[in-house]
Amino acid sequence: MKRIFLSISAILLITATGCRKDFLNRAPQDAISDETFWQNEEQLQLALNALYANVKNVNTVAMDQMGDNSINSSTGDTYRIFSSGNFDTDLAAVNNEWVSQYSGVRDCNVFLKNYTRAKGVPEANLNQMVGEAKVIRAYMYMNLVMYFGDLPLITEPLNIDELYGPGTLRSRWWTSFFPNWKKPPASCSPRS
Repeated sequence: MKRIFLSISAILLITATGCRKDFLNRAPQDAISDETFWQNEEQLQLALNALYANVKNVNTVAMDQMGDNSINSSTGDTYRIFSSGNFDTDLAAVNNEWVSQYSGVRDCNVFLKNYTRAKGVPEANLNQMVGEAKVIRAYMYMNLVMYFGDLPLITEPLNIDELYGPGTLRSRWWTSFFPNWKKPPASCSPRS
């Protein structure tokens, strides 16, 4: 009888103390999350530094092989094949460019959505960081437009329901990032 009473008491004690309403709805304590990040200038600088990794990834460096600046005599060089325009859709460089460039766009969009949450950041520093993030995003889009033509223009982080949308004309893309230009240069006009 004593054993049953102790078992029931232990179960009731665990149930009463272990069922807090916010127990499952709390920020992770072993990883960075949006709830705990974006609080100060140091965190903004860390996020901005991470954006630069998208600029200097292996694909960006290898793209130099697409022009006459670098001549690679290897017949299996995917970027040389990519630049020739004579490739199948299963060429790894095509998928790598799409993924890496849109990954950079997403990172920039997350930064631009959340930077206002930081407290105590001098306005001049904040403006500098925002400008750098916008330039990096424009660079990623420039590469995407150069490779793929019309494509989705995404300026905010997307949730799963918004991932697939229509393409945006190159001229609209150009004017969204460079609104002071009257018209895009000939290299960015739609192909005939």
